[in-house]
Amino acid sequence: MEQRGERILVWIDRRKNVLKLAQGEYVSVSRLEALFSGSADISNIYLYGNSLRSFMLGVVVPSEGLVEMAREGWRSSSGGGKEKEKQELAERIKPLLRQRLDAVAKAAGLAAHEVPRDFIVQLDGFTRENSLLTDSNKLARARLKQGESPPHSF
Repeated sequence: MEQRGERILVWIDRRKNVLKLAQGEYVSVSRLEALFSGSADISNIYLYGNSLRSFMLGVVVPSEGLVEMAREGWRSSSGGGKEKEKQELAERIKPLLRQRLDAVAKAAGLAAHEVPRDFIVQLDGFTRENSLLTDSNKLARARLKQGESPPHSF
């Protein structure tokens, strides 16, 4: 529940899906993840925030179409192997994803604190094999937050 005025309470979401940011804003993570995942260019997204920051962070899985669009006319400049090539491709995709996130946020009328300020591009997706999905196909939030696989940390 959030109080938006005198005698005005608004139901936000289940308690475990709502977090409070540093400036006191409450954010419904599951609603935002569903909203951003509805974009044709975003396959999946994990959002994270806490009371130490006034903004959200995320891990975004781009759609196959966006990955193919980014690969067109591009060749890896490094001969550093497959991991280096994936890193370069993720860096090439990140500005495209930023545009998509901002467009979705603007269309939905989201506040600035509801849009991830920064994010990591996860090309491999969230799967059971890499332990980023549970057996019931839900995000393994604890594992994503820890950043064990893929290598990142919040």
